[in-house]
Amino acid sequence: MIWDETHWERTTRDFYKRLLEVRRRQAVLRRGDYQTLLADDASGVFACLRVLGQERALVVFNRSNRPVRVTLSAAKVGPAPLTDWLNSGLKLERQEGQWILDLPERGAALFGR
Repeated sequence: MIWDETHWERTTRDFYKRLLEVRRRQAVLRRGDYQTLLADDASGVFACLRVLGQERALVVFNRSNRPVRVTLSAAKVGPAPLTDWLNSGLKLERQEGQWILDLPERGAALFGR
């Protein structure tokens, strides 16, 4: 473990701090029912949904070294609106019964309501 803060990867540290803060604020991330929506090794994309009552959390990861477009069934994800809980600037758009999300390489998204 590196204790000297000048050698820390601050971007990674700040990202995990944001994740932990959102998890503390959103009960759905701690106690919601879990459903895998997409697990695609070829594209490197993983998406899951957590549901607790009327609350929903959509989590999407791109573990590849290239940007990807993720398409998910709106019937499985549920109705709009979903808010970007990480304030990442990513846009989740609904088109013709699907949710569309463009993720950068090694990107992650967390949307909920």
